Order: sequence, then C-alpha cells, then structure tokens
Amino acid sequence: MSSRGSGRPVGVGTAEEVPPGTSGEGPWTVVLVVDGEVELVVGRVDGRHPDLAVVDALARCLLEARRAGCSIGLRHPCPELGALLDLVGLADVLEGDPPSGTAPFS
Repeated sequence: MSSRGSGRPVGVGTAEEVPPGTSGEGPWTVVLVVDGEVELVVGRVDGRHPDLAVVDALARCLLEARRAGCSIGLRHPCPELGALLDLVGLADVLEGDPPSGTAPFS
C-alpha cells in the first residue's frame, strides 16, 4: 500500500484536505460512518484515479465501523471506484449512492 508521511493511503484525505471550492461534487467521493439514521462525514476519496489502495482503505474503515456497530456509506462515488468495489466484492456491503451513470449497488 502506498502512503504519504501520514500513513494514509494515497488518494484518501480528510474533509479538511478537500481543495477550496469543491463541495463533494465531481471527482470527490464522500465517506460516511452510518449508525441508523445518523451519518457522519469522516473523509473524502479522490475519485480521479481510484486504485486498490483506496479500496483497501475503505475496507479497513468498514471493518472498524462494523466492530463499532456501524457501517460505511459513500456519496458521489465515481464509476471507476464503483467498478473496483464490485470487483473485490464490497459494492454490496457499502451503503450509499450508486456511481454516476450506473445501477445501484446490489
């Protein structure tokens, strides 16, 4: 897994690291922890070039969320990220919007 000095996989950032003027639209996928009706934004994923390091980070987040009795949700996932999640079998366990221009996660 490639990482920066922070230990996070490349392409995954916190909400504070989103470039000014972006609102989650476009190439950014919003990552949420979901507990019933409550959703908490925990970060954003750069959707321009998603790779397996991003999928690995999401899988680790999902594991930790499940241990706490929660789940992970995605908002505005790009089709490429959706395809990667489907490839590794995570598309059906993540809540949220389907990737733009595709059918809902099933």
